[in-house]
Amino acid sequence: MAGDLLNFLSEHHLDSPVLLGHSMGGKAVMAAALREPSHISKLVVVDMPPVSLGLSSYFSAYIAAMKEIEDFKPRKQSEADKILAKYEPDVGVRSFLLTNLKRTEDGELKFRVPYNILGNALNAVGSFDVGLSTYEKPTLFIAGGKSRYYPPFLKHADAIREVFPRSRLEVVQGAGHWVHAEQPQQVLQLIAGFVDEP
Repeated sequence: MAGDLLNFLSEHHLDSPVLLGHSMGGKAVMAAALREPSHISKLVVVDMPPVSLGLSSYFSAYIAAMKEIEDFKPRKQSEADKILAKYEPDVGVRSFLLTNLKRTEDGELKFRVPYNILGNALNAVGSFDVGLSTYEKPTLFIAGGKSRYYPPFLKHADAIREVFPRSRLEVVQGAGHWVHAEQPQQVLQLIAGFVDEP
C-alpha cells in the first residue's frame, strides 16, 4: 500500500504533502514516509503504533459482517446496519463503517473495498518492519485512550522515538480504535493545530 500511495503522489504531482492514515492506513503512511522521507512534509497517524502487534479479533468479525451484508444484497442502509449490529454494538462505529457502502447500478449496496481483499490483507496489518529507516519530520500520533493500540505507544515509546524522533502522542480520552468517528471534533482540532504548526 505504501508503494501505491507513493505512486499516487508522483502521478498527481503532489509535492511534500501531509499524510494522514488510520489503522491500516496509518501503517501505509508510515511506511511511505520511511521509504521516501523527502517527499512527505508531515505525518499524522491515528491509532496505530509503528510496532508489530497481534491483530484484534474484531477485524475478522468486520470481514465476516461485510460478507454477510453483501450476501444479503441490501437496498437500504438500515438493512446493512441490522446485520452489522450483530458484530458491532456501537452505533457510532457502525455508522462510520457503513459510510464505505456504495449503491450499484441495480440498487444494491456493496462495500467500496471488496471484503475479500481486506480479508487477505489482514495478516499483514499486525506487522510493521521499520528496517533501518527514520523519518525526521514532524509526526503526530493520535491514540484512543480506550483503544488496545494505546498501551503499545507507551511500552515502545523509546523505540518509536528512534524511528520518528520529531513525533508526539496525543491521547483522546474515552475513545477506542475508531477515535476519529467517536470524537471527530477533538481529532479534527488536533490535526488542524498540528498541520498549522510551522
